[in-house]
Amino acid sequence: MPDLPDICLECLYPCSPGEITVTLSDGVRHKHCQNCLLCTHPLPSESTTLVGGHVFHSDCADLLNTLCLKCNKPLHLSANVVQFENCNWHPTCFNCEACSEPVLGDSAIRFRKLYHRECLGPLVQHRAYIQDERLQPCPMTLVSAPHRSTLVLYDRPLVKLIANVLTPAQCRYIQEQALSDFHRSEVGVSGAHIPGEICAGRSSSSAYIPKSVNAEIAALEAHAAAILGCPVSHLGRFHVGHYAPGQHFGIHYDTQNKAESLKSTNGYQRVATLLVYLVDMHCDPGCPGPANGHTVFPLLGLSIPPIMGAGVYFQNIDEAGELYPVALHAGAKVCCGAKWVLNIWAYNKPMHNGIIPVPAKS
Repeated sequence: MPDLPDICLECLYPCSPGEITVTLSDGVRHKHCQNCLLCTHPLPSESTTLVGGHVFHSDCADLLNTLCLKCNKPLHLSANVVQFENCNWHPTCFNCEACSEPVLGDSAIRFRKLYHRECLGPLVQHRAYIQDERLQPCPMTLVSAPHRSTLVLYDRPLVKLIANVLTPAQCRYIQEQALSDFHRSEVGVSGAHIPGEICAGRSSSSAYIPKSVNAEIAALEAHAAAILGCPVSHLGRFHVGHYAPGQHFGIHYDTQNKAESLKSTNGYQRVATLLVYLVDMHCDPGCPGPANGHTVFPLLGLSIPPIMGAGVYFQNIDEAGELYPVALHAGAKVCCGAKWVLNIWAYNKPMHNGIIPVPAKS
């Protein structure tokens, strides 16, 4: 078997010959990938805590360890908990991802998945990543298909990559419709009576496109509602985001949990998100990092590159209206070019022209 290049265990990209890397107990990382996966801040190797094959600050790692690594459900301290390599599992969840048998002997964690070391075979010896299509950043061949194809990236919450949601012409049309209304992006919810806030964690510009402003937008709204599995009346306004080099969107959720929403948004929650990329993102020679504008789900080990027309669908809440803790995500810093995205949110109740209605006065 020929020698394989070292694979960075954070971004899954090969390390180039002569490139500066950081070697930890589990393998190699690019120097620029030596950041806490939860808060994204740099950290020196001596203060690194490894959890599920990723690096974290100790405080951030403590937050992660309140959840079972496999099922993502809370761990109760009074119950039995299986601990291995700074990760916790329910006893019934401590099984090999490859063979589904209980893990009793030599084992390894790769990208938040547990395996018998023998099930990994020679791949572990060469520090190559597992050829698991659910965990890889979307294959470039996916979007070249003439039909819409879907790649499931995670099961619960459901996260999937959908090719060819929009055509290149539709992507350009959406950009044109948004150009006249750009402003500094805010953090908050979509309601005319609920002001958003300027936040350093979100440095992009954005614009809303009025609901069904013309026949073309109305047709695209119907198309999006079919993908999201909801009535058009439950869609918010199309939200277009623009990120210049150096801009990003820090870790966040797209909605609130059930109790918080009842207090602040009259019970409105974003059930699911469809994030559509309006441009391709390519790195220039010498780009400081491969995650150029990627959509990152740090607790799921997913980093998805922008590809024009492709959409990322993900659930924000479960059937009971409770927030999925692992739906935490971020927009990685743009290193090269400009990133354009279209956010489409499906709500749990009908909207008023795409906006959360003003609560009735008592």
